[in-house]
Amino acid sequence: MKIKGILLSLLLAFALCFTGCSAPAGKTAEPGDSGPPEPPEPKPPFVLDPSKESGFASAAFQKPSANWDYYTSNQASGPYALSTAVPTDAVWVYGGLSYGVSAKTAVKSYAGQYGKIGFMCSLSRDYTDADYGRPRYTDSHRDIIQREADGGIIWRGGSEYGGSDGAPHVYPSEGFALYIAGICKDMIDLGASVIALEEPDGFAKGYNGGFFKAEWQEKYSGAFSDGWAAANPDEFNLKRDTVISDIFINAYRIFIDEIKGYNPGVEVVMAAHPTFDYALNHHCSANNFGMFSCDGADGFIIQAWTDTVANLPVYYQGSNRSDLRFEQAYVQYSEGANFINGMNGKRIFSIADAAADTPAHRPENVARPIWQETVVAQLMMPQIYSYESMVWPDRAWRGDLVPGGVSREYRAVQEGVIRVQNDMHNYGAERFGGTRGIGVVMSYTAEAYTGTAGAPTANVPIYSMAVPLLKRGVPVDIISLESLLSIDALKDTKILVLSYDFIKPEYWFYNATVAEWVDKGGVLVYAGGENEGQDIDFWWKDREYGSPQAELFARLGLGVTDSAFSSLGGEWEKTEDAPAYFADVSVPAAIRNTAYAVGGGVTKLFERGGETLAFEKRVGKGAVVVAGCEPGAFSADADSYLFYEMLLKRACELAEVQYQKPGAMYVVRGPYEIYHTFASALPLEGEFIDLFDDHYAVRVNPTIPANTSALYVRVSGTGVGFSNGEISDSTGGAEGRAFTLKNAPTSMARTVVKLPGNVTDASVTAVGKSTNAAAAVAKTVDGGFLHIVYPPPSDAIARFDVQVTYIS
Repeated sequence: MKIKGILLSLLLAFALCFTGCSAPAGKTAEPGDSGPPEPPEPKPPFVLDPSKESGFASAAFQKPSANWDYYTSNQASGPYALSTAVPTDAVWVYGGLSYGVSAKTAVKSYAGQYGKIGFMCSLSRDYTDADYGRPRYTDSHRDIIQREADGGIIWRGGSEYGGSDGAPHVYPSEGFALYIAGICKDMIDLGASVIALEEPDGFAKGYNGGFFKAEWQEKYSGAFSDGWAAANPDEFNLKRDTVISDIFINAYRIFIDEIKGYNPGVEVVMAAHPTFDYALNHHCSANNFGMFSCDGADGFIIQAWTDTVANLPVYYQGSNRSDLRFEQAYVQYSEGANFINGMNGKRIFSIADAAADTPAHRPENVARPIWQETVVAQLMMPQIYSYESMVWPDRAWRGDLVPGGVSREYRAVQEGVIRVQNDMHNYGAERFGGTRGIGVVMSYTAEAYTGTAGAPTANVPIYSMAVPLLKRGVPVDIISLESLLSIDALKDTKILVLSYDFIKPEYWFYNATVAEWVDKGGVLVYAGGENEGQDIDFWWKDREYGSPQAELFARLGLGVTDSAFSSLGGEWEKTEDAPAYFADVSVPAAIRNTAYAVGGGVTKLFERGGETLAFEKRVGKGAVVVAGCEPGAFSADADSYLFYEMLLKRACELAEVQYQKPGAMYVVRGPYEIYHTFASALPLEGEFIDLFDDHYAVRVNPTIPANTSALYVRVSGTGVGFSNGEISDSTGGAEGRAFTLKNAPTSMARTVVKLPGNVTDASVTAVGKSTNAAAAVAKTVDGGFLHIVYPPPSDAIARFDVQVTYIS
């Protein structure tokens, strides 16, 4: 495998996009770049109106144009069973974990049970002989095994898979990719029409195998040295992670080509933990966007679920917080949702897990609140309308391994959420919240700096730039640095917040995209400056720049002639040229400062002792605001956001948008309204059905408490307001309503009907379609609403013909 050539096609395809950016005298940012742009015409003054800051901004999103034949799925770990039959469109049959039966037997058992059968496996781990009835690949290819520095093997899943008969993690070679493709071809022959490749677990500590070392040597034209990790940790970590990224991208391309060549109609989707979880928690080097962007890849499953949310703390106001689960879920889903920007014909799936991998989070009273937060966070992403609705139905639905099991009520609520997810593609969306169009940049290279001496605490920078915005109701977008192949990735972004203190651009063209976007009207807020992680042998040194931000500033023509580490923390004094709402700030003592030497055309914003610590400059039709402090300054304590807010308000001025922070956010998708509140409660007007309530309670003019996620259906007329069972053949008139209801085995179907104003009661009969016998339904009437509860089916999916007769 020639790893140097992996992105050659990208370089050729996008090189023409990255011209027209300025560079300092004597330096060339890229062949074909022109000189500095003409000064822009002065923009009219931007007037901040504090009275509008608490108001909601709105943005409309169109109904998806694609017409997929499935929208929900579940990830099953064994053969088909009624006790785990959940009402999704599709099932992913998980390979290598089939409860005593072969994977082939498991796949065949689902024939006719779901509209779509998928098969899920991985390119990051080998399998035991029993999994697929063929020899383990690593028995004869030991060089691809992931090994730690002492030579120890990284085993799949931990000790239960360990020992000589276990399944090791691997860095996939071409041969291994073809080996897994052969397994998948067997499953395609048995009826699988979707192949899902999950968890590219390229562990950062697993680099001590022969295949990895050979790929390093191929990419960097030099022998791999085991001593590099200790002698040059910054350079080693970044280069190690880029090699792992390239290995997986290349393997995915080989796999996709093989599968599409075998059957072009088979979909191939990727499934991976978000960068937040991989880089900051599991320490895997997964370039998720790079894999998703492979030709032939049809979709990407964001594996954000109960565990990735609960097990990873959020840095906010100076401490790591385990209670900010909505915020954690939001940023994880947002990163994956924004992969789709500039893409055509692909889609994003998101996972919700009603139980948990971690035993401590499995009990229903622990898992359910976290699950509800993740459901709301994913439904707030208008780019997403496909869902992996359940992981392991044997656990989340049947209740295996869950202390106390899973109640019928919880199963009923889960079924209702699946019904909502199945309906999302029928509607556009309108998002309400703070200023829209603010993006914060994340990268898989964050992993390289989580264990480096002198680097910021692993999770501080990204959360410091994103969470203070979210906590004020601003729907910030997490943008993958690797997605910046063209400005299409920033088509809805007005303000971009970026720092290279904790991530690094693997290629020069990411900087070129940012510069082009600014030149055409974007406003960049850059935070940070000098740090140990930049002083390495990487592409910016080949271009004679001291850092990636220096190369970016040159492209932007900022006139920065020098920058240097200044000191830790201290007072920053606003300049006379700074906006009136700026005030002197005290940067916390642990925060690094960088001072910049700037030339003409620059407006200085903060100084100290004659040093320029923050400045701005108009560039083309856009502008840049630079603050020479680590991003951790923005969330170091309860007052730090005030400093960040000054910079954001200024960025909004320059972008000519109103700065708004209403303290809550919500999305309307057809009849569904999805809410999250932060510091303040939010009063609503109207009648709503609460889909997280066990009894689907009707809320009239409700107030959503602070720090709460809610999923409502707004009632707008008489008839069926909501049912967690599937409703069909619905008819109605002055005398009543009739419909057919179908619900899943072992669940509890509920229907809520809004009665006409002159009706005080109703009778209900339900006849089983398969038995032709009356079912013992329960009904109540309360506040003009009829609530119907159906008996659980005993041995099959329930289908009832229901007749509601009004009583005046």
